[in-house]
Amino acid sequence: MINLATRPVRRQSSRSTSIATIFLLTVTALTACSADLEADKQRFPALSKERPIGSKCSLKDSASVRRATEHPLHPTGGWNLYGRENNQVDYSRTKQLDANCLVLDRGGISGYVKFSEPGYLQARSYDDVYGDVYCGWSPDKLDIKPTKDYVYVSLGTCSVGDGGLEQVHEVSWFPQGKIDGIIVFSSAHPGDKAKLSATDLYRPDRLGHENQFDDKLASDAISDYLAHGNITKADEVITTALSLLSKMRDSVDGTSRKTIPAKEIYQEQWALIQAYRLGLAIGEPSFDSRLEDLASTINGPSRGSYRDCDTYKKLFPLYRWLNNKVTKQINTKTEQIDISTLERGLVDHEPDTISKFLLGQTSEYEFRRRSRGSAEFWIGVNNYLQGDKKKASSNFQKFLAQKNSKLLAFEISAAAKLQANLKQ
Repeated sequence: MINLATRPVRRQSSRSTSIATIFLLTVTALTACSADLEADKQRFPALSKERPIGSKCSLKDSASVRRATEHPLHPTGGWNLYGRENNQVDYSRTKQLDANCLVLDRGGISGYVKFSEPGYLQARSYDDVYGDVYCGWSPDKLDIKPTKDYVYVSLGTCSVGDGGLEQVHEVSWFPQGKIDGIIVFSSAHPGDKAKLSATDLYRPDRLGHENQFDDKLASDAISDYLAHGNITKADEVITTALSLLSKMRDSVDGTSRKTIPAKEIYQEQWALIQAYRLGLAIGEPSFDSRLEDLASTINGPSRGSYRDCDTYKKLFPLYRWLNNKVTKQINTKTEQIDISTLERGLVDHEPDTISKFLLGQTSEYEFRRRSRGSAEFWIGVNNYLQGDKKKASSNFQKFLAQKNSKLLAFEISAAAKLQANLKQ
């Protein structure tokens, strides 16, 4: 039996006490700040409500008020003075619109505008609750000339805080020599972003640099160009992306201090762009060499297991089969796909399911039910090979118009290429 009277008491160390005290004080302070913020949101009407797009503005307007000496969360940050390349106007890029259209885009504000007299655009940022407690007006102004068409512009934004802010981004246009302007963009009153496609906003310099690659931007731009039948522009993005990837910097393993080749780090990004390039090579003499390039990337040294690479690899037999069918027009009955050699894949990218449909072992209805993502493409392939151009064209058009994942990079490019063949 334990003698409770003589049992030694374990005292809490002063260090543990200090850590616990600091933790409690931090939690108490954050809770108090949160309570203050909620109370102030109820007490102060949102400044942006009185600042819709098209309303007047000036350097000392309603967004310039300060409802507190500082924001309770004490956000840090500001205007990125090293990112001034974001501030630009490109008079060669135009778009048919019925009104100015600007959107938040990858850390900046981009879109198309048109004005009837000379002036300048200037971005600003304020807090919807407390007003001008951070950021304020951008130190940069973007001069813009009057134009007949809506022209492309891009401006930087102010980045502050780690969340919890009611930050509003605005862009105003000021006529030359005037102190009063007009609000042409507000993140509190977003316009219809659907008016602008990925290619409307695409800029090659935003793909990245030697330490970073934006594969989503590349994929979105390539897919959008292909959806609109612009194979030449899509190929330009592919070429630019591959050139950028070839210049990425190697890294160093923190433990062994050994060099890690950049291609190992960016293996999945390499495979994505090469899969797009392979799809455009359907029916071309370069198909085999481009397939070898993609296979070399996937089979090369890797920093981990990549799902996308594995998905592409399992579909290689079907990619080869399709190219042979397009180039040689071999009769389907004389060239069978050996289903027993195919590996299991992801849903919508299942080689076995696709093959059974192409071989006539599965109905179109059943195939659509089992493979919704890529079904329209492979049904289009089937119609294409059977000579039904009208149905094939309709299938490819529907496939390119739907929202596709980057796992369908090959199929997207191949659909655009086969669609172009049908129009010749």
